[in-house]
Amino acid sequence: MKIKPGDLVDRAAIHAEFGGQTASRISPSKTSPNVFLFLDPAHEEMNGWICGATEDGAFHMVGEGTSGDHDRKRGNHVLLAHRDEGRPLRLFVRYVTGQFRYMGTFEVDRDRPFYRVDLPEEREPLVVREAYVFRLRPVGEHAPLPVSHLPRPGGTFHPREAMMSILSVKGDRDKTSLETRTESLLADYARYLMGERHEVVTVRLPVGDGTETLGIPLLDRTTDTVVISPGSSSRAAVRSAVGEALDLQRLTGTGSALLVLPSEPREDVLALIEHVGLAATWPVGREWQMSDAPAPAEAPKLR
Repeated sequence: MKIKPGDLVDRAAIHAEFGGQTASRISPSKTSPNVFLFLDPAHEEMNGWICGATEDGAFHMVGEGTSGDHDRKRGNHVLLAHRDEGRPLRLFVRYVTGQFRYMGTFEVDRDRPFYRVDLPEEREPLVVREAYVFRLRPVGEHAPLPVSHLPRPGGTFHPREAMMSILSVKGDRDKTSLETRTESLLADYARYLMGERHEVVTVRLPVGDGTETLGIPLLDRTTDTVVISPGSSSRAAVRSAVGEALDLQRLTGTGSALLVLPSEPREDVLALIEHVGLAATWPVGREWQMSDAPAPAEAPKLR
């Protein structure tokens, strides 16, 4: 089979001639040294996975594995070892069902082959795992590459667009979905803050070396407070939210952080929140009850 960059080809025809796994994104050929990459940028970026060219000139793609932390096995090992093993990477991008456009020959970036980010699992979007993102460079002629449309690092405030998205959520704290309860709580509290004439925005912040961003659901700029919601008042949910709040507070340098809960927490859970110097609020009718936020307690000394 002879194809050139830009040609459309049936995936089934490639596997019929060269073998390889018919359902995998990373598919080493069984009869040639080639490694075939079959990607669907529109679908992957809809799920929050970067897939496309960025301003650094590289094509970014998430490695193999839809659940659990990524490791250097299977398809990820194939990508990392392809140069040493003399296996060129042939990139194909989905055009329609079963048909892909051949983009050309690529190699993993020599200086920085991949970086690590937090991504949601494919089937459990509320479960976060650590994933590899590979940086590919074209070798020779290649077709025009699809561009990634995911937000890039930059510490960007999104006061209007993001807030309109948040406020479009209809408050329904009785929903069983944790994600829905979280969105509803934040929407209700954002409306309350805006009714009190607070300036409320959302923020995306670069972290680490700048290849990953973290989103802050709400930032009350009037009181310099990071606002997040675990969607539950359970100990497990609050413990997780405490770590997230402290991390965002550290990154933003804000003066305080607030947990928005669906109901008054148990005494021991509230003690945990106050122990680390955070505050909590929860709805009481149409009002919001606020906890105290003392200075962080001094940790007991081990003997």
